[in-house]
Amino acid sequence: MKKGKTWISVIGVVLLLVILVGLGSAMWRSHAREKRATDTLARAEALLSENKPIEALALLRRALPQDSDAFTEKKAALEIQAHLHMRNVPRLLHLYDRHPHLFLPHEEAALFACRALLQTGNKEPFHILRNSWKGRETDSGAWLALDVDALLVEGKRDAALAMLSEKRPDDEAETVRLIRLALLNAPDHLEEAWSYLEEASLLAPTNSDIRLFRGQILEQLGKPAAARVEYVAAHLAEPDNPRVRDQLAEFYRRQGNPNLALATWEAGLSPTAPGYLWLKAMFWSRMVKPLERDWTKATYPEERLTPLLVWLGHLPDTSLWDEETFYQVPDRTLFLSTRQELFWIRVVDHLARNQETQALLLLERNPFKARSWNPEMEEALVATLRFRKWGAFPREPKGDLTAGNSHPLFRQLIREDAEPSPELTALLQSPEAFSALFLAGGWLEAALHLHRMPEIPSGFPDWVSYGLTQAIRYNRSTEEALAFAQRQPQSPALTVLTGELLLSENRIDQGMARLADVAKAPTEAGFRAAWLTTMVHLDQGQPDKARQALENHPGLLKSLTGRELMARIAIAENKPEEATRLYTEVLTESTEAKVWLARQAYVAKRWEEARRLTTELNAQFPDSLQFRANLAAIADAEAKATQEVAP
Repeated sequence: MKKGKTWISVIGVVLLLVILVGLGSAMWRSHAREKRATDTLARAEALLSENKPIEALALLRRALPQDSDAFTEKKAALEIQAHLHMRNVPRLLHLYDRHPHLFLPHEEAALFACRALLQTGNKEPFHILRNSWKGRETDSGAWLALDVDALLVEGKRDAALAMLSEKRPDDEAETVRLIRLALLNAPDHLEEAWSYLEEASLLAPTNSDIRLFRGQILEQLGKPAAARVEYVAAHLAEPDNPRVRDQLAEFYRRQGNPNLALATWEAGLSPTAPGYLWLKAMFWSRMVKPLERDWTKATYPEERLTPLLVWLGHLPDTSLWDEETFYQVPDRTLFLSTRQELFWIRVVDHLARNQETQALLLLERNPFKARSWNPEMEEALVATLRFRKWGAFPREPKGDLTAGNSHPLFRQLIREDAEPSPELTALLQSPEAFSALFLAGGWLEAALHLHRMPEIPSGFPDWVSYGLTQAIRYNRSTEEALAFAQRQPQSPALTVLTGELLLSENRIDQGMARLADVAKAPTEAGFRAAWLTTMVHLDQGQPDKARQALENHPGLLKSLTGRELMARIAIAENKPEEATRLYTEVLTESTEAKVWLARQAYVAKRWEEARRLTTELNAQFPDSLQFRANLAAIADAEAKATQEVAP
């Protein structure tokens, strides 16, 4: 009996030990899990301090949920920081919906959430969050801008003006006040708006909003060169601000330079860049010039546009649209009504598939007509499609396409007072019609996508074969462009371009022979041929032949370009005094002259002259790092020279 009780006791002890070991193991696993989670949060926080929000978010996703409110809130707070850095509006609004109290002590996050709530029409949560910060604001300028914008959204313009009527004590808030006053006055009182901006610029000369607004006013006044200076200055003040970068790129696009716009968008692409920047770069790379990027391997930002970016990035280079896969993109209906990129992609795709009826229907129902990226080309497409369908042009044009900078094709298509010429009719009835239209609009890659005829008929306008050769040169290769050009009927302009292509392939003798056929003609083609011939002789160290080639074309010789060439010839002949005299004669007109004379002044230690000329160049080309570096070099050299002569 005693022996049985002993066995029972042993068994009890063993069971107790098993239970204790199990409890200890569970507690150890729980502690280890908690330690790993804490370490993960610490590493994520360190990554955020190093401005690495993508990596921080990747770590936070791997952190296992804990039964601790403190852990949950700490993780959410770090997510807020990461998405704030990335300006990820949807995720921040999601976090605000789940953890509104975490935005109460974080002013920057609260400002951003307020702005997002206002823009998305969430009035009640906006007012709740805004009121929670009343009396606690430290960034007075940002809150003033927000409060004024909130009044404007509600249609309370007079209340907004009343809020702006009182001068603010600190410069930042006063700058915001003046900018908002300019904004409210700009539509009808540009001079008054400009005066507000001038006053604001004295308080904050590098403020990007001031420079952007000045750029918009100058652009509206028809002063694109001065506007460009302001847009570029705004970008240089905030090179990492995607909104400012987008404004500069859009300015380039409106000015008819989509290639420069594309380069500006591409330079800002990163995993933290907003989705619209990615979408614009992807779209224009398919319409203007392909970018050397593998879109399938890109790291896109996490936002509403991401599925659309992934879909577009995985389309083959030869395809613009896939209805079946697009049907799987979330929010596709919203994107079709809000993203002009998709409208143009579908237009080009319909044309590439010979679906002209669908293309015409899409153009006639264009929801973006009032803000079309290329209204002239759009009207020309409609006119061409109707002509191909009914054999007649519309007699009531919807827009004035008679501006001097319009492409001749667009002007011819919409004229009311004449029938189309035989060569225009032949072009519009041909398979090359739509390629020519996009070529005229400057959308070179779209033109190549629609290009059908390996040999352009001699009855077509000369600019068609010339433009296609240039498009192939820029978007494919010089070799392909040369092969295409040599298959075409030769016009003077195409002959010169062929010669230029031969020169770029280092086939100098053949290129010069082509140019010689045209170089003396008193035409634009002759002008360029003579210029190219002169430049080749200069590059080969033959100033005498360069001078002869220049003098053989009186039109070039008398032009500003010709006078600059004469100065270059003088430099090649080791006659710097003559070059200086020639450049001085054209100083007010010639950038090249300013560069030469600034350099000469620097070498001669005429610091004031060197600084004045370089400052003018820097103002003319604010995005040139070289001119800014030159100004610094002048200051350093002057300071060193002063020290050397000091007693």
